[in-house]
Amino acid sequence: MKRRTTTRQQILAALAAMAPPDLTPEQEAAARRVAEAAERRIHEKAVAKEIAERRRLLNLVFRGADANIRALAGRGPRDEDLIARAHEAALELQRLCSGPK
Repeated sequence: MKRRTTTRQQILAALAAMAPPDLTPEQEAAARRVAEAAERRIHEKAVAKEIAERRRLLNLVFRGADANIRALAGRGPRDEDLIARAHEAALELQRLCSGPK
Protein backbone atom coordinates (compact mmCIF):
# COMPACT_ATOMS: atom_id res chain seq x y z
CA MET A 1 0.00 0.00 0.00
CA LYS A 2 1.12 3.49 -0.71
CA ARG A 3 1.85 5.75 2.24
CA ARG A 4 -0.22 8.92 2.30
CA THR A 5 2.20 11.13 4.14
CA THR A 6 1.85 13.91 1.57
CA THR A 7 -1.90 14.05 2.12
CA ARG A 8 -1.44 14.16 5.86
CA GLN A 9 1.14 16.92 5.50
CA GLN A 10 -1.26 18.84 3.27
CA ILE A 11 -4.02 18.51 5.84
CA LEU A 12 -1.75 19.71 8.63
CA ALA A 13 -0.59 22.63 6.51
CA ALA A 14 -4.18 23.56 5.73
CA LEU A 15 -5.11 23.40 9.42
CA ALA A 16 -2.14 25.57 10.32
CA ALA A 17 -3.19 28.10 7.69
CA MET A 18 -6.70 28.19 9.21
CA ALA A 19 -5.40 29.06 12.66
CA PRO A 20 -6.34 32.56 13.73
CA PRO A 21 -3.64 35.16 13.38
CA ASP A 22 -1.91 36.41 16.49
CA LEU A 23 -3.61 39.42 17.98
CA THR A 24 -1.86 42.62 18.84
CA PRO A 25 -1.94 43.68 22.51
CA GLU A 26 -4.51 46.36 21.65
CA GLN A 27 -6.73 43.80 19.94
CA GLU A 28 -6.41 41.43 22.89
CA ALA A 29 -7.36 44.23 25.31
CA ALA A 30 -10.34 45.19 23.14
CA ALA A 31 -11.49 41.56 22.95
CA ARG A 32 -11.13 41.22 26.74
CA ARG A 33 -13.19 44.40 27.30
CA VAL A 34 -15.93 43.18 24.97
CA ALA A 35 -16.05 39.80 26.71
CA GLU A 36 -16.22 41.43 30.16
CA ALA A 37 -18.99 43.77 28.99
CA ALA A 38 -20.96 40.81 27.62
CA GLU A 39 -20.58 38.93 30.90
CA ARG A 40 -21.69 42.03 32.81
CA ARG A 41 -24.81 42.38 30.60
CA ILE A 42 -25.69 38.72 31.10
CA HIS A 43 -25.34 39.13 34.87
CA GLU A 44 -27.41 42.33 34.88
CA LYS A 45 -30.18 40.64 32.91
CA ALA A 46 -30.21 37.71 35.35
CA VAL A 47 -30.42 40.09 38.32
CA ALA A 48 -33.23 42.07 36.67
CA LYS A 49 -35.13 38.84 35.99
CA GLU A 50 -34.71 37.74 39.62
CA ILE A 51 -35.92 41.13 40.89
CA ALA A 52 -38.97 41.00 38.59
CA GLU A 53 -39.84 37.50 39.82
CA ARG A 54 -39.55 38.51 43.48
CA ARG A 55 -41.62 41.64 42.83
CA ARG A 56 -44.32 39.55 41.13
CA LEU A 57 -44.45 37.14 44.06
CA LEU A 58 -44.52 39.95 46.61
CA ASN A 59 -47.37 41.70 44.79
CA LEU A 60 -49.31 38.44 44.78
CA VAL A 61 -48.77 38.09 48.53
CA PHE A 62 -50.05 41.65 49.08
CA ARG A 63 -53.11 41.06 46.87
CA GLY A 64 -53.92 37.87 48.78
CA ALA A 65 -53.53 39.63 52.12
CA ASP A 66 -55.80 42.45 50.96
CA ALA A 67 -58.42 39.93 49.79
CA ASN A 68 -58.26 38.17 53.14
CA ILE A 69 -58.59 41.45 55.06
CA ARG A 70 -61.60 42.50 52.94
CA ALA A 71 -63.25 39.12 53.54
CA LEU A 72 -62.62 39.27 57.29
CA ALA A 73 -64.01 42.80 57.43
CA GLY A 74 -67.16 41.61 55.67
CA ARG A 75 -66.62 43.81 52.62
CA GLY A 76 -66.82 41.05 50.06
CA PRO A 77 -66.66 37.32 49.43
CA ARG A 78 -63.59 35.35 50.40
CA ASP A 79 -61.40 34.69 47.31
CA GLU A 80 -60.01 31.30 48.26
CA ASP A 81 -58.10 30.90 44.99
CA LEU A 82 -56.27 34.22 45.37
CA ILE A 83 -55.48 33.56 49.01
CA ALA A 84 -54.13 30.07 48.19
CA ARG A 85 -51.97 31.47 45.36
CA ALA A 86 -50.71 34.18 47.73
CA HIS A 87 -49.77 31.54 50.26
CA GLU A 88 -47.87 29.57 47.62
CA ALA A 89 -46.16 32.79 46.49
CA ALA A 90 -45.13 33.52 50.08
CA LEU A 91 -43.57 30.07 50.38
CA GLU A 92 -41.76 30.49 47.05
CA LEU A 93 -40.55 33.94 48.08
CA GLN A 94 -39.30 32.55 51.37
CA ARG A 95 -37.43 29.82 49.49
CA LEU A 96 -35.87 32.35 47.09
CA CYS A 97 -34.82 34.72 49.86
CA SER A 98 -33.34 32.03 52.07
CA GLY A 99 -30.57 31.49 49.50
CA PRO A 100 -28.63 28.31 48.75
CA LYS A 101 -27.91 25.97 51.60
